[in-house]
Amino acid sequence: MNQTLRFGSQGNAVQQLQSLLNQLQSAAAKLTEDGVFGQNTRLRVIEFQGKAGIPPSGIVDSATWSKLLGPQAGGSNGGSTGPSQNYSSPNANAAPAAATPSAPVDYGDLSQRRKRVLESLIPAVVPSRYPEPKFQQLTGGVNLSDPNLPPHYTTCGCLPSYVARNLGGRGMIQAGGLDGLRTAAKKQDAWVVAELGLRPKPGDLYGLCNGANPNSLIVHVGVIVDASGEIWKTADAGQGQLPDQRANYVNRQYNPQTGTLSGEVTNSGNRPPRLVAGWVDIDKYPFTS
Repeated sequence: MNQTLRFGSQGNAVQQLQSLLNQLQSAAAKLTEDGVFGQNTRLRVIEFQGKAGIPPSGIVDSATWSKLLGPQAGGSNGGSTGPSQNYSSPNANAAPAAATPSAPVDYGDLSQRRKRVLESLIPAVVPSRYPEPKFQQLTGGVNLSDPNLPPHYTTCGCLPSYVARNLGGRGMIQAGGLDGLRTAAKKQDAWVVAELGLRPKPGDLYGLCNGANPNSLIVHVGVIVDASGEIWKTADAGQGQLPDQRANYVNRQYNPQTGTLSGEVTNSGNRPPRLVAGWVDIDKYPFTS
């Protein structure tokens, strides 16, 4: 039986895990195979789980081991010659794999509101793809094949709006486009302007801009899952071209010198890095729940 591993675990099983992860394609640096389950190992596990269609808990349970070890899984920890690569080249037209139940993620001393966002609200709709019912929870049933939609219409604002709506907030984004997120939060003294050295907490609603100044127009919004390292994990809607819109977990390279996040990978290639404009501190915003 494969051992369940999580942040703080140590030993040969962790070293084997690190070796398997290092055999997989990733934009992140190779892990040090020291047998210590630290933050970098946790981020790589989350990256793998997101690509493999497993809930990105950061905990290596039996479902994660099974995907890592591939068809030879089921024996001892040493019973496989290498990880399964099936997850890394999915059909671009295939719907995201359905999430399966997993043990709750340990988010430490985060507030109950943040835990609700990360453990309940986001997994209920991510990953998903239009026109799946899960995705339609975000859009409110908008017909994305409607030729009358604006040419640059995107659904990225739907995910933060969904979170805000379920926390008891009113249309934070619809009132002012994507920039409405910042405008609404500023009125409540809940907007944090990005500065080098500051990091959002899991559950915060973040915004990216194309300019060199964080006060530039916001062009993308999403939800922070983990921003503690140089690979930020986010939850984002609007991935793809109309009507092929999706909601996914995304790994983004953070540049601490410039304050930029790498763009997501789309069917048309990689989007360029964009400046982090700031984020909504969801503990400060006066949600009703």
